[in-house]
Amino acid sequence: MRRRKPRATSLGDVSFAAYDEDPIRQLIVAGSEAPKLSLLVGAGASMEAGLPSWSSLIDRLLVRGAEKEALLPPDDEEAQRLWLTDASRDGPLGAAAMVDALAGTERDSWVDEALYGSGGAASFYPGPIARQVAELQAAFGERLRLMTLNYDDLLEQALLRIDQLPQTLATAEHRWPDDHVPVFHLHGYLGRDRHDGQIVLSEADYHGMQLGTSWQDDLMRTALRDSTLIFVGTSLIDPNMLRYLHAVAGEPGGEHFAVFVRQGVYDADAPAGLAEARERSLTRRWQQVGVVPVFVDHYTDVAQVLAEVAQRRRERAAYRPLPERAAEWVDTVTAASHRARRPRGVRPVPARRQRAASRGPRRGDHRRVQSDR
Repeated sequence: MRRRKPRATSLGDVSFAAYDEDPIRQLIVAGSEAPKLSLLVGAGASMEAGLPSWSSLIDRLLVRGAEKEALLPPDDEEAQRLWLTDASRDGPLGAAAMVDALAGTERDSWVDEALYGSGGAASFYPGPIARQVAELQAAFGERLRLMTLNYDDLLEQALLRIDQLPQTLATAEHRWPDDHVPVFHLHGYLGRDRHDGQIVLSEADYHGMQLGTSWQDDLMRTALRDSTLIFVGTSLIDPNMLRYLHAVAGEPGGEHFAVFVRQGVYDADAPAGLAEARERSLTRRWQQVGVVPVFVDHYTDVAQVLAEVAQRRRERAAYRPLPERAAEWVDTVTAASHRARRPRGVRPVPARRQRAASRGPRRGDHRRVQSDR
C-alpha cells in the first residue's frame, strides 16, 4: 500500500512538513523503537536556560584571569577584545589552558562563578530541551541512558519537576537506588547541591582522560555499541567524543543521530547555496563514523523532535505524525475563527457552493445570462 504523504502544513513562518520527512522521521522512528536509547546532552540545553556557551565561559574566565594579573585596564572593552582574540590563537583548548595557568588552584571555583554569576545555580531553571529530556526518560524508563557534558544540574531539576528522582554520577562510582534515575556527568558536576567529579575544561583535562581507560571512555563506547545514541545540543567538536566515534566506527551497534541547529549559524547576507554545501559536507563527514546528522531550523525544534520520539514511544501504532496533527489543529482554529467573524443569524455558505463559486461560471452560463436580458 502506497503511503500517503500529508500536506505541508504551516502556520505563519513555521513549517511542520519536515517532521514527516527523512532524516527527522528516521530519527523519530529509530529512536522510539530502539530497545535501548542513549542521550548525550550538550551545551545547547544549558544555553536555552541563559547559561553561557562553552566559548563564552572561557572568555569570561580569561577576562577574570587577566584582571587578576593586572594585564588589562579595568572596564576597557577594546583591550578585552584584543586580549580574547590573542588568547584564542591556539584554539579553544589552548585558551582553556591559559585559564588553568592564570587561575591555579582556584580554577573550579572560578568556573562556578563564571557559569552562574552572582545568583548561583539556583537562579537557573530547565528550558524546553531539558524538560523534554525528562519526558523522554519517563517514556523509556530504565531503557534510557542519560549522559551530559554540562556542569549544571538542569537535567536533574527537569526530572524533579515530573516527580522523577535523579542520581547525579560524575565519578567512576556508579551505584544508585532502584527508584532513582542516573544522570552521568562526563565532564564533572557543579550543581546547586554540591560539586562532584573532575571538571574537564583544558588540554590537560582532555588528555588526562585519554591516558589508560577512563569511566567516561567505557560508558561512551558501551552506549555506541549497545544502543541507539542521540547527540543533542552539542556541536561534536569535543576531542574525546570524536575519539569515541572513530574507535567504534564500523562495529555492530544501533543507529546514531546528531541534531544540529541552523539558527544563528548563517548571516543574512551569506551566499546562496552556502548552507546546503555545508550540510552536505557535514552529512558525509558524520556518516563516515556512523552518525546521521539531522538539521533543524530552530532550537525549539530540538525539543519538539525529542517530544515526538517520546510520544511515538508511548502511543505506538496510534501515533500520528506532527504534520497530520498540526493540519487538523490549523483547520480547527481556522473554522472557529470564521464562525467568530460571521454576523449573528447569517447561515454559512455550503462548502459545495463555495467551491463552485471559486471556479467561476461553467460552460454555457454566459448564454443563459444573455437570454435573461
